Amino acid sequence: MSILTLHTRSFHPDEAFGLGGLGFKGDNRGFSSDTGATARIFHRIAINLRAAEFGKPECRSDPSANWALGKIGIDVSNDYSEKRKQPRHSEDPKSITPYRQDGDQAVNIKITYAGQNFAFPGANLDWGHSFYSTVVPDLDVTNEVSLRINRPAGKATVTCRISGDGFPNCESFIIDSGGNVLFLASHIRVGTAATQLPGGRAISMCSLLMDVDWNQDDTFGSSVRVQFAHDYAGSGGPFELAFGQMSRSEWNQKHTGRDASGPTIRQIEDNFPIPTLISPAY
Repeated sequence: MSILTLHTRSFHPDEAFGLGGLGFKGDNRGFSSDTGATARIFHRIAINLRAAEFGKPECRSDPSANWALGKIGIDVSNDYSEKRKQPRHSEDPKSITPYRQDGDQAVNIKITYAGQNFAFPGANLDWGHSFYSTVVPDLDVTNEVSLRINRPAGKATVTCRISGDGFPNCESFIIDSGGNVLFLASHIRVGTAATQLPGGRAISMCSLLMDVDWNQDDTFGSSVRVQFAHDYAGSGGPFELAFGQMSRSEWNQKHTGRDASGPTIRQIEDNFPIPTLISPAY
């Protein structure tokens, strides 16, 4: 089965967002390819290479709650079961050239999603998106991914560019039909929810250009060559995650091995929107 699944997820790595996020509950996890890991917004879409078509996308939010109020016995939460509360998303433009065993195949897709925190008091009243967005701004992310598969050479060139609000953390990876993972990007948040989300920002968050070994059964090989892999964290970066030849497992570890919470100054900024004076090594 020549099927790849592309995942894009926005999450907060700590137990709570901090004062800058009004004490709402985070995801309390690091960067991960675990498909069961929670996220403020997650998006996934299947790519069928042999049929040269995309599957039906799924874009949802895991339940939200106010961590601070919960500590004093006040339940302010939402499970996003109502359709109007689920994230809005688009997968266009997207394209796949026909499958060729003896030639190249190209995959291009632009994923965009936007969603709001509906765990505020009064959120169950349908005041309309335009009214509610003045109180709770959208979390915006755009992920542009391309693959150029050269089957005779056993290589695929992969690019990824993520932009958006810059908050919270973001990650993207592909899982092939054999369960093999290829990480594309990991972003450590900048600013706070209160300062970054308003205004529908489109700042650079991550960028990638790499080659990966490609097996005849359309699964990832064991080696990658990274030409550049940047996270625009801290004061805007970029911070270079990796460069050069390495195993695919070593490359994935460059992402999952990061401290997703960031250094101490980053965690302070979750509570106080102070200027970033230095560009810490993330």
